[in-house]
Amino acid sequence: MQLEGLGGGSARWWPDGSGWQTFDYALNIEEGGYTRLTVFANYSDGASNDDGYQWFSNVSLRSKAGATLIQDGAITTGKIAVGAITAESGIIGSLDAGVITTGELRGELIRAESIAAAALAADAIDGKTITGAIVRTASAGARVEMNNNGLWQYNRFGQVMTEMADGMFTAVGDFQTGLDGERRVVMSNKQFSNAVGLRFYPDSSGKEAGITSMSGSGGWTPGSITVTSASTGGIHQEFSQKAPTSSEYGLTRIGTLEDGSWIGGYLELSENGDARLRSRSSSDLELWSSGDVDIDSDSSVSVMARDGTARLRHSDGSWFGVGVDGSGTKVESATINNRTYSGQSEVVITSNSILGRRTSARKYKLDEQLVSPDDYDDALLSIEHKSWIDKSEYEDSQKLAEYREQRPYAPISQRQAEYVDEADLPRHFGAVADDFDAAGLSQFVIYDDYGQVDGLQYSLIGVALIPIVRGLRDRIESLEAQLSA
Repeated sequence: MQLEGLGGGSARWWPDGSGWQTFDYALNIEEGGYTRLTVFANYSDGASNDDGYQWFSNVSLRSKAGATLIQDGAITTGKIAVGAITAESGIIGSLDAGVITTGELRGELIRAESIAAAALAADAIDGKTITGAIVRTASAGARVEMNNNGLWQYNRFGQVMTEMADGMFTAVGDFQTGLDGERRVVMSNKQFSNAVGLRFYPDSSGKEAGITSMSGSGGWTPGSITVTSASTGGIHQEFSQKAPTSSEYGLTRIGTLEDGSWIGGYLELSENGDARLRSRSSSDLELWSSGDVDIDSDSSVSVMARDGTARLRHSDGSWFGVGVDGSGTKVESATINNRTYSGQSEVVITSNSILGRRTSARKYKLDEQLVSPDDYDDALLSIEHKSWIDKSEYEDSQKLAEYREQRPYAPISQRQAEYVDEADLPRHFGAVADDFDAAGLSQFVIYDDYGQVDGLQYSLIGVALIPIVRGLRDRIESLEAQLSA
């Protein structure tokens, strides 16, 4: 039996046939060398003998650590230098074990049906299936965490920013379906300082439309909503709904804004049933249709002008208006003034400011009775015919004179152009209603709601004179008959 090693010498042993014998020898092997054990089945003299046989037991080649032979079980984890056993060292070609228990296991490639560990650290883990209770990018602070209940993303303060769990998706912050400058939808709680909303960008022009819900600042009630169209030069169309409070009704507006201010007109609808079409500029506000326009209400319909005149117009130029001038409120219509008739019913204005027409047909009357002129003839004939200057016209002339005195070179307004200088004020002829009232002729007097004298029914005076004139005629005819007899 011979033991030899490259660069390390050799040794030979021959059994003497006396029984079991033990041989050992130490070789120093050069780096890159080898050790080989050779067994020759011969007698000690080298003669051939087919009947001979030899037994070998516990043949082994072992390394030394220094001058100490490494025995079985002598190497433990604590006695292996860190980094001494690696894939690059060539010490371990492959590792096949049922269970590996270690503080840390490193390798270029680790393949296993199952790896169970309290902690697993690696630059990259590639696998078809990774099964575990929790997968997270960090144990605290900003991180992403996933378990069998869902997925969570935390900020650096440990607050949940994104959550996908139980069929629900929750995200804190802006949500955007495309890149800036592209077609996209943006959902943000930073649209304005007091609002959250959606913004729609249909192309790369930067024009946007949006749906915004206001908070409680800026005069808006919490829960109010605004829908805006794409803006051009700060101008856009808007639908806004102000949520109701305990002290006021909800309000809906549809109109046009420029840099946050209403321009032109807008439609305003209130939850209390009011509906208004308003103008916020000096331009006209029109309600126009190629067909009929119906305005219907279970109560009343109001057309309001804050200044000037509110008019109902026709495309042919005719109009009817109500408004205010220097003398107060007014009702006017040049169209009515231009329409004349040879004979029609007269217009009556009641003490409640209601317009109507005076009728005289028997079909409108009940309980007709003759009125004797003896009841009023002396009183009626006592009324004097008078002339006067209209008080409101005089006051207007004084306003005009005061304006000219204060601003002698300033032009007068269209309203002031209707005023007349005091020297040119016309005198009006007729009777004074107070004289009729004083004479006990109340049937000819118009009274206001407080019983004060207000006007005179001139059309009734002529009718009342008929029986008086007839009586005079009859007396003249009687006297003429007597003179001719």
